[in-house]
Amino acid sequence: MKKLTKVFTSVVLIIVMSAISFVSAMANGSSLPENYSGTVDYLIDIRNPETIVSTTTNRNCVISAVAVKGTKVTLYAYNQWTGAYEVLTNAHGERMETYVGSSGLYVQQITLKDGLNSIMVVAHSSNVTYEVVKLEISLLNQGYMDNVNAKFKSNGIGVKDIFR
Repeated sequence: MKKLTKVFTSVVLIIVMSAISFVSAMANGSSLPENYSGTVDYLIDIRNPETIVSTTTNRNCVISAVAVKGTKVTLYAYNQWTGAYEVLTNAHGERMETYVGSSGLYVQQITLKDGLNSIMVVAHSSNVTYEVVKLEISLLNQGYMDNVNAKFKSNGIGVKDIFR
């Protein structure tokens, strides 16, 4: 019975520590829940990609926008294993987060993974004024494109003719 009590106490401790870690991560903005939504809709206007759902063959994707001067823009990517959006970082481990300058222009390049990339753009003006834009960008891998190209070539059409 004493051993069972120790095991139970250890399990409870692990659960509590996990919950504290999750709350701490939420507090510093390193991850956000899937249903996170904004309070306004005027801080940022995404220009690229042109639509919130898009497909590309380019691994490097440029997200561009026009935003209100002084707005802090942070990029997050959906993690299917945690069910949350996690802050994106660059090659140096720095958060993909910046303030929009007086030009009002925002530009950030990200690297896509094969398949669906669910990206959340969060624009903050203050703790209570923020806008959320969710993008779904699908990256078609080269093998898929080769199959499509072969199919269309057999019909006399090139893939480049389709994706113009």
